[in-house]
Amino acid sequence: MTHSIEKTTEYEKLIEDLRELIETGRLRAVQAVSEVFIQTNWQLGRRIGQAVEIQVPDESPGFIGRLSADLEVSPAALYRALQFYRAYPEGLPATPEIARLGWSAHVDLLSVKDPEALRFYTQLAFEQDWSRATLRKAIRANLFAVEKAKGEGHRASIERPQSGLHTYLAIVERVIDGDTLEARVDLGFDVWRVEHIRLRGLDAPELRTPEGQAAKRFVARELADVPFVVLRTYKTDKYARYVADVFYSTEAKKKELVFEKGTFLNQQLLDNGHAERMYY
Repeated sequence: MTHSIEKTTEYEKLIEDLRELIETGRLRAVQAVSEVFIQTNWQLGRRIGQAVEIQVPDESPGFIGRLSADLEVSPAALYRALQFYRAYPEGLPATPEIARLGWSAHVDLLSVKDPEALRFYTQLAFEQDWSRATLRKAIRANLFAVEKAKGEGHRASIERPQSGLHTYLAIVERVIDGDTLEARVDLGFDVWRVEHIRLRGLDAPELRTPEGQAAKRFVARELADVPFVVLRTYKTDKYARYVADVFYSTEAKKKELVFEKGTFLNQQLLDNGHAERMYY
């Protein structure tokens, strides 16, 4: 015998919470598999690299070919693992963009030999959820050199996002420092959660310095009279803070208008000399 359950607000919230838990679990499982795969490829590359170093250089291709046949793994896969290890010979950096960026993106990044450029593309691809096509386009266009030249000769800037995906209304509870906020985020369905927010693409001075204190005061003044801010979130950093763009307005009352036409806090910090442009 089945029992009918009235679809109350509490029950609907239960369903929403359970769906969120299931989806979060699925995403974490996929992410865990990806992280293990990336670590495994680096370890394969290191072991192959140790063996290749004792071979005569001209014989290395034949050596890889023999490994390929014996392991029943394509030569290309073994070469990619070896290249991946050589890109990070001291070990994989303990940063979320390395662990969570897909293997296909790491394969495309193997063509980038300059360590600084590699960090640049890795960070942007991770933060902005670039597709493989977008990453390839950026590398071909030498975006790193273009942005570096801008930084040397022009005002530093952060590209303002156009997509309204992953945007949330939030109330700032506390300004922690020039580039970090504590905010109560509206997740919908009357669900709010307090999160630490790290502003994307910039680095403010340490809080213990006079410059750091000035940056914090600047942010506090800018947000003092706004009823809410809009966050455009990306990923979490190694401290589990959400990396985000922050938009605000003292006039607009709708989330969509604040996102489209509100003041871009990240850029304001750069424009007023309270932070530096950072890609990693």
